[in-house]
Amino acid sequence: MYKYSLSMMSTLMRLFGGTKFNVLRKRNDANNFSVPELFMGVLIITLGIFLLPTVAIFYFYAFVTIILSVLALQLLLIVSQTLVTDFPYFLIFFSLSRPHFLPNTIMMRVDGESEKGSITIESLPVNKGSLFAKLAQELKLLVDVQTFKKIVGSIFKGLNLFRIMQGFLQ
Repeated sequence: MYKYSLSMMSTLMRLFGGTKFNVLRKRNDANNFSVPELFMGVLIITLGIFLLPTVAIFYFYAFVTIILSVLALQLLLIVSQTLVTDFPYFLIFFSLSRPHFLPNTIMMRVDGESEKGSITIESLPVNKGSLFAKLAQELKLLVDVQTFKKIVGSIFKGLNLFRIMQGFLQ
């Protein structure tokens, strides 16, 4: 209803500009309206202007609150699923209990001071931050700035938010 109220207001605003939307050609064409048509347009747009805040508040309170709460619950479940499936439990356990099992790099040093020369191999432990690289990448895909811009834009334009909710599941 909010979307239809906005489209009705834009159509009536075009009435005062002397244009109408041509459905067949999908463009705005010039048109001369009679005085009774303009008077009727003024009455309807006045009612629309006074009713639009009521419709907008009802839309934002009733529908947007419910849809955004479902969207937040869906996002919470997806984030918890990502944490359960992509969190590196096994790698953290091995990096804490036996750091030499998960080497980050292996350093080889050649001591050329003696006649035979000796090579020492040293295993450097893995960096703890590199264990979380995949998890950070997955969470970054979920919390995309463009998605929040789409949500806010869709709310104020009165568009369907269910398409965005389906986009989270893919």
